[in-house]
Amino acid sequence: MRLHGYFLIVLMGFFGHWGAGSLLAQPEGSSRWLGIEGAVNSRDAGGYITQNGGKIRWGVLLRSNQLAYLTERGQQQFQDLGVKTIVDFRTESQAAAAPDVDGASETASYHHFPIGIEGAVWEDIYLNIVTKFSPSLAQAFHMLADSNNLPMLVHCVAGKDRTGVFIALVHRLLGVHPDDIMRDYLLSLDVNYHVAPDWLKAVLDLVEKEGGIESFLANRGVDPATQQAIRDNLLVPYSSIREWEAYRGAPARHESINSSYKSSISPTNR
Repeated sequence: MRLHGYFLIVLMGFFGHWGAGSLLAQPEGSSRWLGIEGAVNSRDAGGYITQNGGKIRWGVLLRSNQLAYLTERGQQQFQDLGVKTIVDFRTESQAAAAPDVDGASETASYHHFPIGIEGAVWEDIYLNIVTKFSPSLAQAFHMLADSNNLPMLVHCVAGKDRTGVFIALVHRLLGVHPDDIMRDYLLSLDVNYHVAPDWLKAVLDLVEKEGGIESFLANRGVDPATQQAIRDNLLVPYSSIREWEAYRGAPARHESINSSYKSSISPTNR
């Protein structure tokens, strides 16, 4: 069992049924991890409860590392997901060196929106993703706003940095709790892909500096109508008022979970 998956199960028992808010939206027996053979960091970005009383639909927005090494079974698993659109954030040279396998691209439309890895430190790299390379992110947001493109899978090489930033911004737009945004981002550690909270925090701090996610995205060519279309495509009303009220009223538990979660990250995974 993955370390962090085990840790979250322990947290549920410690804090009670309502403690780990994001887990409430995950149906019994379901898994965020897609388990695609050859794409170890493939997972579903849905299921999270949002702060406005909604829930992100499962199976609509997926994320992964590159699809170049899918096994025959992995290709069938990918096809079974019904993905209509693949968005690839890798650079031209990365995509050319390891193109997505035919078993993926033959069943889904492929869109290449390159984002470079440029910067002296990872915080700078992340900031460049949302500044210098923001047109590529904007194109992906516009794809997400068209329901005909869904389900959509986004990937880069490891599925943790460029993909991680995009998913975090989508989650922020949809109203996912900040702690859950960070928790989702850090799941790449479970498959030994190195990420750190401070890297994503640099982007989230810039979002707030620019007046919030709506202004941040509008500054990058994602207008309010497009933002609303994304909400319409990805959100459904949360079914249990009791559970939603409990989730909304538990900021202290969120902070405790977040602090404990960060402290659980092994130095060997950093």
